[in-house]
Amino acid sequence: MSGPVVSSAPVLDELVGEDGAVVLVSHGNGHRVVRLSVLGQMIREVAADGIPLSTLGAVLVERLGSPAGPDVEGAVRVAVEALAAEGLVAIADPPSRA
Repeated sequence: MSGPVVSSAPVLDELVGEDGAVVLVSHGNGHRVVRLSVLGQMIREVAADGIPLSTLGAVLVERLGSPAGPDVEGAVRVAVEALAAEGLVAIADPPSRA
């Protein structure tokens, strides 16, 4: 694997449906509910065991079809960064090879 790796972060609970998901996350001293689109939930599912960011776009296109715009990688990066800002995925450098 090369480049950043995206991994799903644990949540307290989740309800997944046809239109995405609702997840319950820890937030400070309490909890917060976050609504995810189909794309957001699919990213979390695909990234359950970690996936290179460079591969994620192709996997999402295979599962969901092509987005309206030509910049798949850019759209995926924006979605991943939004999920990371909510604490729902982690983006890390891959482990170095010794």
